[in-house]
Amino acid sequence: MSLDKDWGGFNLSTGTAGDSPASSRYEPRCVVELFALRAHCGRGARGPSITGEVILMKKFLVTLFVILAAISLQASPSHAQGAAKTGPDPSTLRDEDLEKDSLHNLEVARHYFKLKKAYVAAIKRCEEIDAGNPNFAKMDEVLFIAGESSLRLAGNRGKQHTKEKTAEQLRQDARVYLSRLVADYPDSVFTKQVAVDLQALGGPIPKPTP
Repeated sequence: MSLDKDWGGFNLSTGTAGDSPASSRYEPRCVVELFALRAHCGRGARGPSITGEVILMKKFLVTLFVILAAISLQASPSHAQGAAKTGPDPSTLRDEDLEKDSLHNLEVARHYFKLKKAYVAAIKRCEEIDAGNPNFAKMDEVLFIAGESSLRLAGNRGKQHTKEKTAEQLRQDARVYLSRLVADYPDSVFTKQVAVDLQALGGPIPKPTP
């Protein structure tokens, strides 16, 4: 229904009275009511358009949310894989208390090895470290002391002697310890010191192929 026509001489579009004599019959109250009716109808005409825009906006936001969620799900596994590849080396993850205990044993082993010439006691301390904390930060020195102590016991040197192993067994132990030192810690200062002794024992033991 169009409200822009002349209602008895009053034009709703312009808000002015026409030339019709009937216009004089409209009181101000009627005019206000007519304007209110026109405004209400105008809102009704515009309502579907505004509602359509709201629906389109909601659809757009829902679609955008779905796309962002899909991207996030795809990125999560790749990020996890990257973290797994670039994570810390397990050999560098050390328990602080265990490190302290190992360091104490190493200091005692040094004392037995260098000052007391008590090679049996030095080997026992090194074996404790090797069994309880194989990732010890100073494992290269542990292998050095264990290998050299075994070699010297095999030569009947030092203040202690063992009846548990023969000289040949002690030399084999020395070769095992020193081979591990050379293979696992090629840049260690102790590796250079054992080169001659290891060659005399037959050279490094090759690592088994996987």
